[in-house]
Amino acid sequence: MPGNLYTIDFHSHILPGVDHGCASTGEFTAQLALMRSSGVDVAVATPHFYPSQVSVASFCEAVDSSLASIQSIRKDITAPELCVGAEVLLCDNIHRMPQLERLCIRGTNVLLIEFPFQGVNSLMFETVEELIHQGYTIVLAHVDRYLPALGDGFNSLLEDGAYAQINATALLSVFGKKKLLPFLQSDRLVAFGSDLHGTDPKRCQAFAALSKHLKFAAKGDESPDDLLREVMKRSAHLLENATRY
Repeated sequence: MPGNLYTIDFHSHILPGVDHGCASTGEFTAQLALMRSSGVDVAVATPHFYPSQVSVASFCEAVDSSLASIQSIRKDITAPELCVGAEVLLCDNIHRMPQLERLCIRGTNVLLIEFPFQGVNSLMFETVEELIHQGYTIVLAHVDRYLPALGDGFNSLLEDGAYAQINATALLSVFGKKKLLPFLQSDRLVAFGSDLHGTDPKRCQAFAALSKHLKFAAKGDESPDDLLREVMKRSAHLLENATRY
């Protein structure tokens, strides 16, 4: 990461015991060490929320329990700062789910939405549009994964007010760079994420090397560092009122 950059990892699975991303407080400690080595100042913990498997209330109880379990660790290891939300799997009519607002990044109205890998339908696009109209700030998680499947419907969501988050690992391939170029040069891209699960260093290494991998996307006199700073500013704006842990 370039120097003097306020760096936000907007998508990570680091809360112990909430999902399959982190199994223990020991693993959480190791994950924080990886993030620090990547220059991360703020990590947004976004454990998976699957509407068909758990209620909002039960999920939030699990998150609170996890946060309590890391209190003693946070006294000694304060970096990176933590914000807490969820990666919400989209399903038809989720905008009608009671207490959905509790899944936003705490202190904000920002909701990270994940499209399913299969079975995307027009009702799901309508559901996202309804969430936007209800006042949620919708960030679509790791859009690099499903751009071909979503087609024009995805562009319509961006035009309607949704934003995009990209995983750093998507920029490691030539194909990934090519398909993401329009979004890297768009103001609808508001965040990068490591999508860290476990302690495999590759995801954090890719995140740390974002500036290097963005060279192809810089326009005119713009540098890769300029592009990265602009996206991080957008992330910081979304987290301006977020609760920090």
